[in-house]
Amino acid sequence: MAPSPTALPSVTVVTLVSLVAHLGIALSVPLVQDEAYYTLWASVPSAGYYDHPPMVAWWMALGTAMAGDTLLGVRGLSVIAMALLGVLAADMLRATGRGETEARLAALFTNAALLVVVLGFVATPDAPSAFFWALAVAALIRAAQAPGRFGWGWWLVLGLAVGAGVLSKFTNLFLAVGLLGWLLATASGRAWLMRPQPWVAALIAMAVVIPYLLWNWRLDWLGFERQFGRVRPEAWAPEHLAGYILTLALILSPVIFWAALRGLGRAHPALIWTSAPVLAYFLWHAAHSSVGANWLLPLCAPLAAVAAGHAAQWSGRLIWGAAAFGPVLMLILLPFVVVPHWHLGTGDTPPNQTKGWAALVPEIRAEMAAHGADWIVTDHYGLAGLLHHHLGDVAVRDLAEPRRYPFMPPLDAGLCAAPGLMILRGGAPERLGDFADLSPREDLVRRAGQTPLARYAVYGFSAKLDCGAQGAGALTKN
Repeated sequence: MAPSPTALPSVTVVTLVSLVAHLGIALSVPLVQDEAYYTLWASVPSAGYYDHPPMVAWWMALGTAMAGDTLLGVRGLSVIAMALLGVLAADMLRATGRGETEARLAALFTNAALLVVVLGFVATPDAPSAFFWALAVAALIRAAQAPGRFGWGWWLVLGLAVGAGVLSKFTNLFLAVGLLGWLLATASGRAWLMRPQPWVAALIAMAVVIPYLLWNWRLDWLGFERQFGRVRPEAWAPEHLAGYILTLALILSPVIFWAALRGLGRAHPALIWTSAPVLAYFLWHAAHSSVGANWLLPLCAPLAAVAAGHAAQWSGRLIWGAAAFGPVLMLILLPFVVVPHWHLGTGDTPPNQTKGWAALVPEIRAEMAAHGADWIVTDHYGLAGLLHHHLGDVAVRDLAEPRRYPFMPPLDAGLCAAPGLMILRGGAPERLGDFADLSPREDLVRRAGQTPLARYAVYGFSAKLDCGAQGAGALTKN
């Protein structure tokens, strides 16, 4: 028997439960390496960065301005955005005239999706990417339903959301392709092409992206080279296709994914057109290489809305069983995330990246004091970010890839002449000639309890030679 709307929690209740749960985890778990790396970006806000467009850094900068250089400041806006995905999924259905049962189901399925549950407490480019994607789809449906001049506001929101999404992650370019497909392939879309609203929305989206384009132009298209270099196909490897389909099923839950497939026939065309291009691209990508699960996060809200349109006739038991998949798996994994001495194997997994820093930081400071070191050199962006985050007042420099840091000021010449400590995760340094009096010191080991997770080779040096050659790679905590 299908549940009545009152038998399901309201959209507000689902959103608040998700928000409180993820905030609790966010305030209990140290930063993973990518988050720590993004705090470097946020320390010097810029129109662009090497790895991604700038939105995640802007969110972190705003968050830390409001809540300080804390876990709440770094993660707060991303956690809020992830909790709002369910609100936007519900609005996608309300805008099409669906009932309150479907709206509540959309919010429930979105917040219960495994990928949303797992990523809902971290601050990465995926959070703003998914939020602005869902906002754009909801705005498109609202705009398409609104008559005449009443649609202007939603078209303006659509343009801003598309532009902000591209400033979050290049994945959102596929949303723009889907919007164009809807405009050209559907009767309602073609009717809007005769009006100014979609053209103004497109101009707004392009205007939002212009500062990032100018940043790339000034730096010889550094960000584009990095991201679009990944698009080049590798050798044909169709064995990844099965993994892609399995990942699609698991990011929601197998039952919710099945409901989404069954619900395609009744789904609003905008939901289908905005999702199809990125799904097709990842299918092509999966024929050559693996698809990262986090790449699919923007699809969780639209697919949950499609699934809710079909699942409204399900029994309450089946609905709650489908929604329990993600939260139950997260509860099983949660101790490995939260408990300091628990770990998932000994590999470089995100949960393991958070372990052992409370014990390691005093050892690093002791090594610095013993050598008289004023600064630290590393060989990996993630380690540079983590050292910057956990040491705070110590200048850190990534030796291996200075091109990642065009936003940072040059390394002070006085610091170049000062003794330093080299902490490497890749063993012996390759560029011995860059440093004077380089001498090995005892390795440092980061542990979870008594289990080694990472070993770092440590070297002391008296100065860096030829400081000006790569000064822009400096990382400093102001």
